[in-house]
Amino acid sequence: NGYDGQKNAKINPDDLMGRVTRFFVDEVTHSSHRGTGMYSATPRQAFDEAIAKFGPIAVVDAEQLRIHFGEKVSATTTSEGVKAFNIPYNSTKLQRFAGSEAKKVTVCLDPDDLRHVTILNEENTDIITADLRMTVFADLTLEEAIADMRDAVEDNHEPRALHNGHLNAALARRVNASGFVP
Repeated sequence: NGYDGQKNAKINPDDLMGRVTRFFVDEVTHSSHRGTGMYSATPRQAFDEAIAKFGPIAVVDAEQLRIHFGEKVSATTTSEGVKAFNIPYNSTKLQRFAGSEAKKVTVCLDPDDLRHVTILNEENTDIITADLRMTVFADLTLEEAIADMRDAVEDNHEPRALHNGHLNAALARRVNASGFVP
């Protein structure tokens, strides 16, 4: 009858994900289940009952997430704070702790939120939170920030060589003009 099965069977990925999502949101959560302990209740009914009985689940503290599940890197404090993955962080509490000395610390960061880090040290049990100092990384993940830094270094190869040539010529002119080097 002129029906093209191949043409009508095609679906794009966005449409497929939309249909799968609608299925789970609209149908699965409101259909009865016979799993262990469900007794034909819907997942939504079981969820509402659990919330009524036990209360809502508290949000986990971001600092605890960084400490227990975040990326950890050893670093040394400087007068400008501390760097983790070459990304600078600083805070008043960190500066008070360091006291103008280089101290070894462990920096814990959430790879999906670079705005803050948690700093641990062996001298005491105080937990120090430091803030991001390069706001260009505030909305990036760790992977994106590292890729941006790598791209910046690789993209500047020719201009850097040109600047180095100018710098070397200027240094040579200064040395020649000084008269100290024959």
